Amino acid sequence: MKAIFFDADGVLYERAPRPRYLETFLKAHRVPVPPREVIHTAAQELKDRAMLGQVAPSMYYDAVLAACGVTDPALLPEGRKAIEEDRANIILFPCVQYAVGVLKGRGFKLGIITDASVPQRVKLAWLASRGLDIAWDAYANSMDLGVRKPDPLMYQTAMQQAGVAPEESVFVGHAAHELEGATRQGMKTVALFYAADAVAGTDAVADVTLTRFVDLLDLPFLQEAGLT
Repeated sequence: MKAIFFDADGVLYERAPRPRYLETFLKAHRVPVPPREVIHTAAQELKDRAMLGQVAPSMYYDAVLAACGVTDPALLPEGRKAIEEDRANIILFPCVQYAVGVLKGRGFKLGIITDASVPQRVKLAWLASRGLDIAWDAYANSMDLGVRKPDPLMYQTAMQQAGVAPEESVFVGHAAHELEGATRQGMKTVALFYAADAVAGTDAVADVTLTRFVDLLDLPFLQEAGLT
């Protein structure tokens, strides 16, 4: 293997459990904080379109604010900023920074394959702010490509950027559809932080299933770049 590609949200990091910046904004303006599922449902369509680059992220943020009852144009800039701060408030999973550094030191090319409604520079800034600041060899972003995993273009773009073939590549993901998409491209797959849909009966959707990020370092095919 020569390259390892990671999903981002759910593999490298998770979000803080509460949108504290949005809640602070709403309370400051005496707006009741609605249940999170209400916000999610109301804004999901625009979030999906933002991930495909069809609408600006600000339109998605405005839909979230509208679901919260904020429609005053004078409040929208402050509300958007609060949402942006919540989105940037990521938490790296344990040992991610250490393990990624070790894998980089072993000679692997490293990349990210992500469905995102923010530009590459923004997500990489989130990671860097938490100490994961490396020179990534590839970055495939749904917002830029106009498709989402498991579309082949997502995986092919990352592999082309890194200059590797599918049989030289490993994809680390946490959702069945993205792992299956990587498998269809001929990549080796690792399911991480995973539960029921990683394994269906005896038919695993990934070659390997792990529960800790640091366990990537013990996989035989990830001991040294170039080894299979």
